[in-house]
Amino acid sequence: MQESTNISSPYTMLGEATVEVRVRNAQLRVALVGAMVVIALAAGVFFRFANLDKKFFWHDESYTPLRAVGYTAAEVIDQLFDGHEIGVQDIRRYLQISPDKTAQDTISSLAAEDQEHPPFYFLVSRLWMRLVGDTPFDLRLLSVLFSLLVFPCIFWLCMELFKSRLTALIAVVLVSVSPVHVLYAQEARQYALWTVMILLSSTLLLRAARLKTPLSWVLYFLATVLGLYTHLFFVFVLPGHGLYMLVIEKLRPNRTLISFVLAALAAAVAFIPWIMVVITNYQRLVTTNSWASNSVDLDYLSRYWILNLGYPFIDVDFGYDSWLTYLVRWPAIILIGFALYYLFRTTPRQVWLFVVTLIGVTAAAYLVPDLLTGGVRSTVSRYLFPCFIGIELAVAYALSGLLTSARMWSRWTGRAVAATAVVVGVVSCTISMGADTWWTKTVSPELPQVARAVNASEHPLLIVSNPWPTNIGDAFSLSYMLDPKVRLELVQDASAPVIPDGFSDVFLFNPTDVLWAQIETDQHYQIDMTIPYSLWRAHK
Repeated sequence: MQESTNISSPYTMLGEATVEVRVRNAQLRVALVGAMVVIALAAGVFFRFANLDKKFFWHDESYTPLRAVGYTAAEVIDQLFDGHEIGVQDIRRYLQISPDKTAQDTISSLAAEDQEHPPFYFLVSRLWMRLVGDTPFDLRLLSVLFSLLVFPCIFWLCMELFKSRLTALIAVVLVSVSPVHVLYAQEARQYALWTVMILLSSTLLLRAARLKTPLSWVLYFLATVLGLYTHLFFVFVLPGHGLYMLVIEKLRPNRTLISFVLAALAAAVAFIPWIMVVITNYQRLVTTNSWASNSVDLDYLSRYWILNLGYPFIDVDFGYDSWLTYLVRWPAIILIGFALYYLFRTTPRQVWLFVVTLIGVTAAAYLVPDLLTGGVRSTVSRYLFPCFIGIELAVAYALSGLLTSARMWSRWTGRAVAATAVVVGVVSCTISMGADTWWTKTVSPELPQVARAVNASEHPLLIVSNPWPTNIGDAFSLSYMLDPKVRLELVQDASAPVIPDGFSDVFLFNPTDVLWAQIETDQHYQIDMTIPYSLWRAHK
């Protein structure tokens, strides 16, 4: 009879050691990812709340309370641009909740003058102003809260799409410290809410295609309707969903495809009231947005394409004409290219196709007309959130693949790239955090400087004329920065302002040629530039 022994063979010992090493490596990966998620989330939340009222409340943001309250620019022009001397608070009252205005006025204001902005966000903002307040901090706080919903929404989308908790956590990390997400989280506009609706509708589409229940398709319909009423360019997300479903279902009219078509058609029918608003006011819409059709050369377009591709990960600026500004973005662009290639090679069609359609349909909607007929649509970062989301999904999946690779060099590469992405995002957000303006403030970025110059005067008068294209919105914006001592005259271009005595300084903001001639020639004032192309001082 053979004696039993407790001595393990070398092969057994080697196997146990290998298992132990793999367990330790897995535990290390979990610990590293967990630490990265906690740090990135904390940083992302901090950056969204930090200096929330530091950057000036710019032209577009100042229209948010105007629309939410229910006033139109025409009312402001009729009641304020009459040449009478007024105070800052006389402008501000049009940006504050009024008992004379209802939610119907909010919708009517948008329908009359701002058809490119459906009313859902503005109605929510109106309720928020009534409950919380109407300061720039209050209005931006609403966007910050919407942006925090992006974290659970992108986690849910990744779980539906990739079935991977690691990929979902990495996606949360990327959007937490993404410069473009942080910047627009601090805008009193609808972009954070639009991002939530893109993620939510996409998740509910995948969920409905998986569950195939009537309730799941109803939820997708509701999210799609809210998305359409949040941002007009959600109309490019819906065709992307449709293309995805058609390809996945191989054009077969089965129950799943029919359910999607019914849900999408129902959402389109629900959006018909605003479609009619757009059609009725189409010429005004074209005129208001004529800037998007400005013809530019390919060099201009390519510069902004590079900038926009980098914004989800890096926002370091050395100047528009500096080659460094574009060079530092190329690692991010290479990462995006690798991520899309890796996604295509390692996932089934129903996974990679979803990301590709999310990016491709929106990108094509802007790129094709810009290249064929001219325009700058594809350069506007705030239009590209479907593309940003698709890019971040692809990169999150690629990083999770590297981190779990059997090859050690791949794992170390994944760790290095993930850590670098977090560090670069944190550095980018830190740089922009303390500034009073940034590249997102595309109209009149010099307004803080204008306000400081006027406020420095002992007893100033500021004259603002209409119809300079941006002066009305800039007057709204300035009302948040000017001291109460500042007096204003808002004048029509055809009427000469009456400049009373007793002011220490008389300033002209963006004067038209007609106004300039009236003051300089008819009233015998000499006009000197104070801030280039923005502010002039008039004196006898």
